[in-house]
Amino acid sequence: MTNGCLTRQGSENPNPGPLFNASLLNEPDLVKRANAATIIHTNNREFEMELEILCSVRHNSIVNLLGYCVEMGEQILVYELMPHGMLYDHLHGGLSCLRWNLRLKIAMQAAKGLEYLHKEVSPPIVHRDVKSSNILLDADWGARIVDFGLLTPNKKDLNGDVTTDVYNFGIVLLEILSGRKAYDRDCTPSSIIIC
Repeated sequence: MTNGCLTRQGSENPNPGPLFNASLLNEPDLVKRANAATIIHTNNREFEMELEILCSVRHNSIVNLLGYCVEMGEQILVYELMPHGMLYDHLHGGLSCLRWNLRLKIAMQAAKGLEYLHKEVSPPIVHRDVKSSNILLDADWGARIVDFGLLTPNKKDLNGDVTTDVYNFGIVLLEILSGRKAYDRDCTPSSIIIC
């Protein structure tokens, strides 16, 4: 299907579906293959309609979806490649120590990405899974939000879901500031959120 243009990434991907590096139109890209369970439970026409909207979402704080392919029982998503990987790995995985000015830049750009999804896209898009592993870092160490879904417009649901996104982003901010995981059994207290 791809004529050998894909190379499989390592196994450290915490998100469902295998990831591949690709070079499409001479640009490095990231290709995500949907897992079988997702394909079985997804209506193809609904999937294609959502992807058409997601392909039109463009912002410098979002990992932009460049294209997709639904063919021969496969669902393939093509994203911009983010060479510095997940914020989570830099905060908790020992990849690199982030200086304070870079942490501030990452927090501001991620906030702008969420604001764009909530207020500037029509219909609004609610992420539903805001966490440090869903914030990727581009070649210039810019923060980009990834792995968001579409929201069927319903004002009542929208307000609650946006509030959940904002709460979860607050947890990410605490991770950025403290360097601690949201929940870590090895620390006392084990959660950075104390009620």
